[in-house]
Amino acid sequence: MSKTHINLYGLPPRLAILLTLAVSVFLFLLPNLANAQDAPVRLNGPLVQGGGVTNFSISLDNSRVIYRADQDIDEVFELYSVPIGGGVAVKLNEPLDGGRDVSLSSRLTQDSARVIFTASQNTESVFELFSVPINGGTVVKLSDPFPEGGDVSRVIFGPDVDVIFYLADQTTNNVTELYRVPAAGGPVTKLNDVLTSGGNVLFFPLVSPDGSTVVYLADQDTDGQIELFSVPSAGGAVTKLNQPLPAFGDVSSRSLRISADSTTVVYLTRATLDAGQEVFSVPTNGGAITTLNGQLASGGTVFSFQLTPDGTQVVYRADQETDGLEEIFSVPVSGGESIKLSDPIFGNVNSFSFSADSSTVVYRTSDGTRELFSVPVDGGQVTKLNAAMPDGDVVGFFRITADASTVLYATEPAEFDELGKVTAKGGGPRINALFSVPLAGGAVTPLIERFTDGRGITNSAISPDGRVVAFTADRDSAGLDELFAVSIDGGPVSKINAPLASGGRVDNFRFSPDGMRIIYSADQNTVGVDELFSVPTENIGLPDTIFLDGFEEAF
Repeated sequence: MSKTHINLYGLPPRLAILLTLAVSVFLFLLPNLANAQDAPVRLNGPLVQGGGVTNFSISLDNSRVIYRADQDIDEVFELYSVPIGGGVAVKLNEPLDGGRDVSLSSRLTQDSARVIFTASQNTESVFELFSVPINGGTVVKLSDPFPEGGDVSRVIFGPDVDVIFYLADQTTNNVTELYRVPAAGGPVTKLNDVLTSGGNVLFFPLVSPDGSTVVYLADQDTDGQIELFSVPSAGGAVTKLNQPLPAFGDVSSRSLRISADSTTVVYLTRATLDAGQEVFSVPTNGGAITTLNGQLASGGTVFSFQLTPDGTQVVYRADQETDGLEEIFSVPVSGGESIKLSDPIFGNVNSFSFSADSSTVVYRTSDGTRELFSVPVDGGQVTKLNAAMPDGDVVGFFRITADASTVLYATEPAEFDELGKVTAKGGGPRINALFSVPLAGGAVTPLIERFTDGRGITNSAISPDGRVVAFTADRDSAGLDELFAVSIDGGPVSKINAPLASGGRVDNFRFSPDGMRIIYSADQNTVGVDELFSVPTENIGLPDTIFLDGFEEAF
């Protein structure tokens, strides 16, 4: 329904218009009462002298924020839970003595019911694993007793909210192994096989989307040789997934994925030490191994790959056809003929990403002006997305909205070598402008016009619902990072934070999972004291409005 002028006063039109203008001016001169609810709310409790918030996370049900702070005792870092819109903060861990802390790595279960955290609760510098209800309550120790020097190094979640997995040198100090335990406490199960002397499980286990299997990398059989294994998530027989490797050959720890249907694992390794790296797929529980890439040119290698969100296609980056020319190719996860997606006329591909619907690949080149392109995942027309840029600027990062409609991209200054390749960041800020463009190409919308005076953007994010782009920048005062937001479609820029203490800055921010709030940390009230704040996003990008007798009218 389009907006029309409505005579709300029952007066002649001329008088009604004059009265509307008078009311508009009056409201403009008053404090903005309509947006008073948008003022940031401080979430953390009162801080002890010297205390501050170090990091935070948001529950997936959008109800609470978990934060770590030395709130009660200076330099004793503990864990707290608070309603996302403000309220009483509850301490989650048991009391800690000086020299003992909750670590930085707290996590929430997928149902937002429990917080899993590591802390040196019982022994200084020995970080054990604990679980507690998100609203506070009984703290349960999950890990078994540790040898001297042992601790938990990583926590891994799967789709089953009642179970967690973790890496720890729990059995033998300096020997990292993989364990399973109920999230509310219970028996601990070691999942990996016996490790050879010197062997360890690496930092990158994956749980299959159906929760049935854990895939891990380890030098389990031969010290120093990283291989790929799978094991039932409840424990049981371990299966080696990779083919026999050459001496000193490894499965790459940089790229490992499980398909969305949990049936297939994709990984990188070399068939021989003299050959380039290739990409392979194998059934999750073991079986025939399929080479996914095409025949590599002499000297060619596969640099990286990604699985489409639906798990049906693998897109990999390789100098497959010409040594030194990095291109991207698409192939079914089960194998078949690979299709080249990128156009070599635009140069080497530097990075790429998928739309959430798995239909489209967006990629960035590394040569010349380093530009941005989209192409169907099955191949087809390559479309340049970015607008023309000033000399010296290149495309920086890019992100795709969750609804697969729009691409956000940044520009940044750069330096070039004699071949036209980007060699280093140029002087000034890393990011100097933000733009949005339809995924299929079209009109580019400037969201933040280019900074020209040395100022710039330090961080940015798209809200999960795709409506809003938030960013930190010294937009209003050089060297003073503040938090701003703008509609993904462009429009007015809103400052999110309240006025900062002299010398203060916004350090970090996150959207709530529903995109309706931004949580940020800043030394907003006292310089050098980081605190936590919450603000709604619902009015970002809307025009200023007045409200008359229940009717909204733009002015």
